[in-house]
Formats: sequence, structure tokens, C-alpha cells
Amino acid sequence: RGKVKESTYLCTVDLLGEEPSWERSRAKKKLDRILWIPVRHGGDEHLTERLVGHPVLWSPDEAEDALLSTDWNFHMDLIRRGLVDTITGHDGRVLQIRPKAANANSMTWTVDERGESTMTLPRGFYLRPTFTASILRKYFHHQP
Repeated sequence: RGKVKESTYLCTVDLLGEEPSWERSRAKKKLDRILWIPVRHGGDEHLTERLVGHPVLWSPDEAEDALLSTDWNFHMDLIRRGLVDTITGHDGRVLQIRPKAANANSMTWTVDERGESTMTLPRGFYLRPTFTASILRKYFHHQP
């Protein structure tokens, strides 16, 4: 039906807050150019039976970049203040942070609100399905 089913993984999050700005961030570099290849997935069909749509090479326009930048800065501000564990998948309008680990034993370093090093689950940046759908709507007008 042309709906985006899940969030789109973008990249890992720097949990030490060392990336200096949105413009120089790993997330921005990844988002500068994305090749979207829509794949219809109806359920139980085998991978070879799925319909592959027309690929689209996309770059964010000014409005999209502003939304992404606002969310990135919001998240990185919390991380720099040692509040990484307060971030939930509900935060961010178009860019969210969620745990990104093979299992609960995968841990990485961050800094807590007292400025002390501590371990936490790795996190990843994800594009919300509604944002991805808005991108694809520009190219595929039949999408709801």
C-alpha cells in the first residue's frame, strides 16, 4: 500500500557528545545523499518475489534539513549534559534515538550528568516512518 513500515536506521550516535556541530556530524554526512529503493513487502512472499520500485536519489531540502538539524541538536544537547538515559524513541519530530545493540550485554561509554564516565547501551539515529513517507510522497504520488 506504499506505507513505510518501520523507522529507517541512519547511523550510530556519538554518546560522548564529541561531534562539534550538525554540519560536521556523521548523521548529516549520511543524510546528504540517500538512494531510496522502495520494496513492496506483502507478508509471506520470498525475497525474490518482492516488487522493487524505481530508485530515488534524495538530498534534504532546506525545510527537511532544518527539521533534522533541530532534532539532532536537541538530542546532542541531552547527551552533552549527561542525560542520554532520559532520551526515548518518542523524542524528536523526524529524527529519533533508539538503542542499537546486538544484545543487552553490548555496552559503550558515555558521560553521566555528574560528568563521570559510565556504560550504557549503544544508540542509533533513526528516521521516523512519517518523515521517510513524506520524502517518498514527493516522488510517488500514489502513496497515502
